[in-house]
Amino acid sequence: MLHNDGGLLLLLEQFLKEHQALQSEMEMIDDCLTDLERSVRISFEDMKGLVLLVKHFYEQLEAHLLSEEKGLFPLLLNETEEHGYLYFTFDLEHKQIKQYIKQFLFMAERYQERTVEIKKDNVLISLRFALEAVTAHFIREEENLFPEILTCTKNWYNK
Repeated sequence: MLHNDGGLLLLLEQFLKEHQALQSEMEMIDDCLTDLERSVRISFEDMKGLVLLVKHFYEQLEAHLLSEEKGLFPLLLNETEEHGYLYFTFDLEHKQIKQYIKQFLFMAERYQERTVEIKKDNVLISLRFALEAVTAHFIREEENLFPEILTCTKNWYNK
């Protein structure tokens, strides 16, 4: 448990920095994605490059989400009645985001193998959707979750 020694603030600052780093990676993916969306056909090499970017991003994102789950989620469980919905909401979002990226990777693999007829647009739109979900998730964390956790913990320490 974090004590009222600024540890929580440092942790939240670290998560904000990670959000910024992940958003930078998403911008690179977005640039590549935009180029591919404009293409008539995607070459094997172009798709492979995009997949490599997404896999690296996914590894970083997964580590970040796990850190949040270990560092922040236990704080939410202390007040299940009043703030427990935050735990369930953000835990579900973490699972969904990971699933959206895995869906893109699965579709991209099938597209490259040509084992199943998958249209280029369907593959790319699945990634666009995943990126938008991650962006929206970060906004909800920064505008709702982080301030709520600060408020909750401040109330616990003042009891």
